[in-house]
Amino acid sequence: MDFIIAPGQTYFTPLKPGECLTLQEGLCSQRLADLLAKQIFCSETNSCKAYEQLRGIDEIINVPQRLMALMDWLATFSDSKNVTGQDEQLLLNMLREKQGVCRHKATIFQVLCHYWGIPARQIENASHRFVEISPDGGHTWRQYQLGGGGRSTADITEPDWGDYRQPECTKLKSPEEYACSDQLIDSRENFLALGVDYFIAQQLEINKNRSALTESMHNDLYSTLIRNPSDIAINYVLEHWGIALSPQIFYLTVGKDIEFWERFIEKSAWFDGECHSQAISHFDDSYTKILSQLIQAKKPDANYLNWLCDLYCSAPQFLKYILLAILQRFSGACDSCQLKDRVKSMLESYSLSPKPVNLVEIKSVEPEFSQHCINLIKTMTMSRSLLERLSQPRIHQQFHHQPVGNSIIIPEKLMAGEAAFLNVSKSTSYKPIIFDCTSLSEKAVDEKIEEKIKSGLKTVISDIHDSVNHLPFSESIRKIFFNWLAAHHMNDTTPLTWITHYYEEYSETVQPFFTTLLTHADQQVDPMTQLKLPPKRLKDHFNRPSAVVLQEDDLLILLDEFLAQIENR
Repeated sequence: MDFIIAPGQTYFTPLKPGECLTLQEGLCSQRLADLLAKQIFCSETNSCKAYEQLRGIDEIINVPQRLMALMDWLATFSDSKNVTGQDEQLLLNMLREKQGVCRHKATIFQVLCHYWGIPARQIENASHRFVEISPDGGHTWRQYQLGGGGRSTADITEPDWGDYRQPECTKLKSPEEYACSDQLIDSRENFLALGVDYFIAQQLEINKNRSALTESMHNDLYSTLIRNPSDIAINYVLEHWGIALSPQIFYLTVGKDIEFWERFIEKSAWFDGECHSQAISHFDDSYTKILSQLIQAKKPDANYLNWLCDLYCSAPQFLKYILLAILQRFSGACDSCQLKDRVKSMLESYSLSPKPVNLVEIKSVEPEFSQHCINLIKTMTMSRSLLERLSQPRIHQQFHHQPVGNSIIIPEKLMAGEAAFLNVSKSTSYKPIIFDCTSLSEKAVDEKIEEKIKSGLKTVISDIHDSVNHLPFSESIRKIFFNWLAAHHMNDTTPLTWITHYYEEYSETVQPFFTTLLTHADQQVDPMTQLKLPPKRLKDHFNRPSAVVLQEDDLLILLDEFLAQIENR
């Protein structure tokens, strides 16, 4: 093509670290991509010095820096040797011997740019050839001058590039086509302006090259953070710092700048972590969903999970909750016994400091509803399976000097002049209950309730609901259910306990009418961040070693029993 007259000033300036750059898939033919991957970028295949230098360039995370390093590497080329060979072998020989003039260096530069997903094209005239790359999918171009020939005039045979010259392997998409393509965006502006969750979710759907996506994430976050702190874009990164917890970031940065990310995570978390429950809610709203997708896209191994354990030690309380929930979910699939023991110890020592809350507010507001509810529960059957777990049969033995009831005489004691009439009686005591509602989803509860509503409920339930008809039907049934649960508590010496809201709140009421606090109303809560502490940890905290702890699975089973009783059969 002809040279463009009077281009913009930025045309002559190579990209700088942190500048926007859009990567595009499908620029390099599969034949050349396989050749480069196996013969050059695989350390086990060839260990010549030139290939080692190229592998070092390929490992540079920041793409503009990688391009500058490639320019410097090509500047060491000469044409002092007559390199020979056919097709791919000639290309490999040129790279190994670092031989070539401007036309060869321009082609090598373009080949490697396409291998990395960078749009590039060659510009030539009668005496020179150089390369342009596009940072924005073909809208604008930047010039990369690679120098001329060496100090001698030895001829280097032009290679037959084979399928490299096929249009479908090298043609750049038009800006319109590119906008609809399966592109990878390596652009701080686009990455942050679109919203981190939206961007990564889209890319996870349309791209198979997850390593390139990870590099894009790393470059955008990293380049933004090292810019001037006054740059307004840094606020977007700080709002989405949780993505730095992903295994992709860990695997990409371990051994390199992992300490930078650890400091960044720690500082950002402490900034967000002034209020435990609000910080967890913000975490869920901001990036739990996408973090969950990233973790599931790359199966976490023991190295990554141990790194989360290390972060746990210096994290604020809300992040301890998140990290421990992730560890609890994924550590079981690892073969590392040391990791499992580590997570178990963290669960058993998790710090608890719940605050008391009031669950009986509605009683004073809706006395008619509460009384109807109490009367109904008195007529209902308790859960047999739960009562079996709660009951503690006791045998009482007492000696008397005279026969009492069905007492038994013990001859030995009679001969010794002691109280010899043994009276045996039995009684049943009940263990206290701890209801762990922290993981109980309002959606899961209401789905079961709505299903029963469709099949029909007893008239008495409708009558109770009519006394407070401003409430949704499902909410009325939910209130009755939790009060039915409370009726199982028959320990006279120890109050029952409701734990809720990320283990931050608890109540000891026997009439929990204010049930909004007992279920998660947020439909976006991901199971990955739902921590479930061991029952022993809860019993130890409340000093109730004999208590029965009921958690999400138990409560949903009991809900089925409850709904079966109120169904209109």
